[in-house]
Amino acid sequence: MEDLLKEKIELEARRRLKKWRKEAKDRKKRYERFQKKTGMQGPFLPLAEPALWGQFNQFNPFYCIKKSKYLARVIVRKVREGTYKPQSSVRHEIPKPNGSVRLVDAFGIPDAALCTYLSSALRERNDRIFSAYSYAYRPGVKPIDAIARLAIFIKSEKVFASNYDFKDYFGSVSHDYIHKEVLNSRKFKITNFEKTVISALLTHEFITKSGEKKARSLGFPQGNSLSLFLANAVGDSLDRLLDKSNGNYLRYADDSIVITYSYEDSIKAMAAYSEFSQLTRVKINTSKETGISIVSDREGEMRTQKSLAFLGYELSKNKITLTEVAKSKLKSRCSKIIYRNLLMYPKRLKCIPSGRVDRFGADWDLLACISELRFMLYGHLSHDRVKKYLDGRSRLKSMPGSISYYCLVEAVADFSELDGWLVWAVSRALVERYKYPLYDVGISKPLMPANDELIDGSWLKSHRRFEGRLPSFVLAWRAARKAWFSYGNLGVNDGRDVYELQ
Repeated sequence: MEDLLKEKIELEARRRLKKWRKEAKDRKKRYERFQKKTGMQGPFLPLAEPALWGQFNQFNPFYCIKKSKYLARVIVRKVREGTYKPQSSVRHEIPKPNGSVRLVDAFGIPDAALCTYLSSALRERNDRIFSAYSYAYRPGVKPIDAIARLAIFIKSEKVFASNYDFKDYFGSVSHDYIHKEVLNSRKFKITNFEKTVISALLTHEFITKSGEKKARSLGFPQGNSLSLFLANAVGDSLDRLLDKSNGNYLRYADDSIVITYSYEDSIKAMAAYSEFSQLTRVKINTSKETGISIVSDREGEMRTQKSLAFLGYELSKNKITLTEVAKSKLKSRCSKIIYRNLLMYPKRLKCIPSGRVDRFGADWDLLACISELRFMLYGHLSHDRVKKYLDGRSRLKSMPGSISYYCLVEAVADFSELDGWLVWAVSRALVERYKYPLYDVGISKPLMPANDELIDGSWLKSHRRFEGRLPSFVLAWRAARKAWFSYGNLGVNDGRDVYELQ
């Protein structure tokens, strides 16, 4: 055990060190990019080591790598003696789209390594115990699988549906409930060693933004690997309540949707959520609860909705499309890329910086913008590589990129609309960009490409070795659908990063 934990501590320390070094490297790249795009010089301030590294040794990767054997031995001994207590975590407040904040606790390297090791074992050991309708934090299961199953559920002639979401699911579960229904229950395979660590985690101390030290009294921490197991273990009680009623349900952590085929069964499902809320002390988020409705193309005897929104998808009887929220998020990501490459520096300097346009009038910033957009849609693949894959002249093990998650969308219209919007957005940004004068009057004025030239890349006449065509949402979607039908969920994006944007 000590040797395994020693390896995990070193692995976690190296992972954090690699992340910090990447941030330092990216900082240098941003500085060089600023110099290149503006022609301005200034002192470079390298990224300093995080203050936590100096305040607490267990957050310092250099110290943890050097003392990994000692740290592993001490932790294992304390857990076996029943005296283990994790180092105080540091609490971060992450803003949410609705204006509230998500509380995330960052633990020291040895504690995080221990929890990662135990979480992996617990989830693998108990995976068959969890309901087949639970899709979060399980090996080999992805959100896309939930969408595929939901599409089957709503095909029946008369379908009743209701959405449910819990308010602060991670942070408000009663500890008495966790001890009774998870740790001291015979449902789950949990060793005494693991129980000791989980119990210590439930009451861990944390340091707030103001520097005040407090102790947890409810729920379990977000940002810790063991919380992934606890989220499913706590939710398993809800799954068992729902299994007693007719119909089907899909649950992704605290976000779930219930499909039944009679109003009476929908009432039973609603009662199950109410009972679970009372037992766990977790409140139902009334702002996201939709109530019971009929899914139909025609108005029924009660409240009717033509489609269901779940995990970024809009599903109806006859088709699967993108939600408006998903479209907005995709447009927002593209807009940030466009602004950062084409407008940010000209607006700051009131001119197009020197060296950003070559002697033939080709705009290097436009090329950089297109490359970044292409990476978002195709991942590391080029336009030609995606085309070859679709034509059967090349093989791919999986289709990368953000659009890959939306492979179950059945209509091309959503992506055709996004393609048209992307051409318009880039053209509009270029019009604004070229209102600014050139810094270097000795070079040619940048040529304003027509929409057709942006689509086929012909605007980049002087440098054919670079790919100047705008990427296509439709092309990425077609490749994703082929990968889905060829390899299932192994061939597409797992959806975790995309779902967080919904």
